[in-house]
Amino acid sequence: MFEDVTKALFVFLNHFPGGAYLGSLAALLIFIFLVTSADSGAFVLAMMTTNGSLNPPALHKLIWGSLVAIVAIGTLVSESVTVAKALAITGALPFSVILLLQIVGFLREIRKERRHRPAPLEVRGKVTRPASN
Repeated sequence: MFEDVTKALFVFLNHFPGGAYLGSLAALLIFIFLVTSADSGAFVLAMMTTNGSLNPPALHKLIWGSLVAIVAIGTLVSESVTVAKALAITGALPFSVILLLQIVGFLREIRKERRHRPAPLEVRGKVTRPASN
C-alpha cells in the first residue's frame, strides 16, 4: 500500500464485508464530487466573464467547462507531477496578486474609517462631551 497510495482507500475498504461494493460506491462518490466541483468552477468562471450575471448563458458554462476539462485531461495524459505543480502555481499566482490588492484596499478603508470616526463619548468611565464647533 505504501508503494501506491492511490489504492489505499480501496485496500482499506476490502477489509470490510462487501468490500467490492464499498469500493464501487466510493469510486462513484468520488466521481460525483469531481463532477460537481468542475460544474461549480465552470459556473463561477461563466459568471465572472458575464459581468457577474447570476444566470450566465449555457454557452459560457459549456465553453469554460470544456476548457477546464481539456486542461485536466492534458494533465492526466502527461502523467507528470511536475506539470501538475506548474499548473497549480500558474493558476495561483494571479489569484495571489488579487488577494494582495484586496488587503491593500481593506487597509485603506480602515484608515479612512479611523479619520471619520466620531470622538468617543466615554473614556475610562468618564463621560466626555464632543467638542462643539
